[in-house]
Amino acid sequence: MKKNPAGGVTFCHLWVYRKVLLKRHDLFNKILKTGICRDVHVPAEPEPGLHNFAEPAFRFYGNSNSLPLMINPMAGIYIHIPFCHTKCNYCNFFSVVSSKFIAPVYKAILEEIAITHEYLNGRQVQSVYFGGGTPSLLPPAYVRNILDAIARYHSLDHTSEITLEANPDDLTPENLKAWIDGGINRISLGIQSFEPADLAYLDRRHDRASALKSLNLLAHAPLNSWTVDLIFNIPGQSTEMLEKNLQICIEAGVPHISCYALTVEEKTLLHQQIRKKNKPSPQEDAFREHFSLVIRKLTEHGYLHYETSNFALPGHTAVHNSGYWFQQPYLGLGPSAHSYNGVSRRWNPAGIQKYLAGISAQKPWEEEELLTPEIRFNEFIMTRIRTNRGIALDETEKMAGPEQRIALLERASRWLASGHLRLECNHLILTLEGMYLSDLISTSLFVETA
Repeated sequence: MKKNPAGGVTFCHLWVYRKVLLKRHDLFNKILKTGICRDVHVPAEPEPGLHNFAEPAFRFYGNSNSLPLMINPMAGIYIHIPFCHTKCNYCNFFSVVSSKFIAPVYKAILEEIAITHEYLNGRQVQSVYFGGGTPSLLPPAYVRNILDAIARYHSLDHTSEITLEANPDDLTPENLKAWIDGGINRISLGIQSFEPADLAYLDRRHDRASALKSLNLLAHAPLNSWTVDLIFNIPGQSTEMLEKNLQICIEAGVPHISCYALTVEEKTLLHQQIRKKNKPSPQEDAFREHFSLVIRKLTEHGYLHYETSNFALPGHTAVHNSGYWFQQPYLGLGPSAHSYNGVSRRWNPAGIQKYLAGISAQKPWEEEELLTPEIRFNEFIMTRIRTNRGIALDETEKMAGPEQRIALLERASRWLASGHLRLECNHLILTLEGMYLSDLISTSLFVETA
C-alpha cells in the first residue's frame, strides 16, 4: 500500500520509495496534478525575469560515476516475502494469498544471495529488512537460514539492524523467541489501528485484543528496538479515535512509530469497494487536522519527528529506512524487490514463476536502468526534503557545483517567502505548512531531465 502522509505521491515503508522512484518519469509528469493541496495556499511562481536569473546547464562535478550522495560506505539488504493470509483491501504491493510457494521462494532467495553477492561491492551491511507481504508467515528456521546465508557473503555483524515485519495475529511468544534466536533484533508491527471500526474498514484480520497483546509482548522482549505502523484519515475515524491510538502506543513505550494517511490506490480492492459505493472514501478535510494531531501528540511526548511519516524516541531512528532517504546502496532479494547502488537501479519481476525462472537462469533481475546525474539529483531532492535535516546546500554544491546551489535557492525562493520552507544552517527544511505540500514543493525544485 502507498500511504500518503503529506499530499501527493508519498510513501509507505521504504519499499515504496524503490517502486515510486523506478516509475519516476511518470511521477515527475503527474505529481503536480496529484499533489493534495487541500486548503493550503500555494504561492505563485515568480514572474519571468523577476530575478534576472538564467537556469544553468546541469552537470555533476568530478566523475559522474562516483557516488557523491553517499554519507558513508554502508549498505542495506531488503528481502521481499510476498505471502499473506489474506490480501488487505488497501494494499497495492505484490503479494499472493497462498502458502504453496513459500518453500520454493525461500530456496530461490538463498540462491539469489549467492548470485548477487558482489552487487554491494563489499560494503558493510548495516541493516537487513524482511518486508512483504507478511514476512511473519515464514517459518523461523527460514528466517535464520536466510540471515546465515547473508552473513556468509556480506559483512554483517551484531551491530546491524535486522527487522522483520509482523502482524499481531502471527506474533506469539514462541515465534518471537525463535526470530530473536535466529538474529532478528527489531520488529515492525502492522497494527494500523486499535479501533474495531477502523480495522473493519481496512479488512484487517486482527482485533484490538490481539494488537494490545502484541504491544505487551514486544515491550518486554529482548529487542534492540521495535516499531508500530498506524494509519490515519480512515473514513469514520474521529480525532478522538486517532488520539487514543497514539496514546496507547505512547503508554506502551513504543520506541518508534510510523504514521501514514490512507491513500486509495487504483486496482486495489478498496478502490473497487469505494467505486461501487460499498465503502466511503477518505475525506480530505480531515487530513490536516489528523496530521497536525499526530505531530503535536508525539513530539510533546519526546518523539523526534525525523521524517515526514516517522517518529522515534532518542536512539531509535530506523537505520534501514534512513538509508533510503540518504541514498545508501541496497540489495533487494525476492519477487518484485528493487536494488540500487548509487549509479543504477534494477528490479526483480513481480511474479512468482518469473522470479523462479530468473533464479534458474542465474539472472534474478528483470530490468536495469542507469541513473543520469539529473535523475540522481532529483531523487536526492525528493528524499532529503522529507527528513528533518532537509536539503544540505553544501552537499548540493559538492554534487553539481555552485551554479546549481544558486539555482536551487532560486527555485526555493517562493516557498521560503511563503513560509513553506525555512533556511537553517545552509539546509532547506520544510515547515509544518510545507509538509502538507511536500511532494509539490520537491518537484518544483527538480532540474529538467532528458
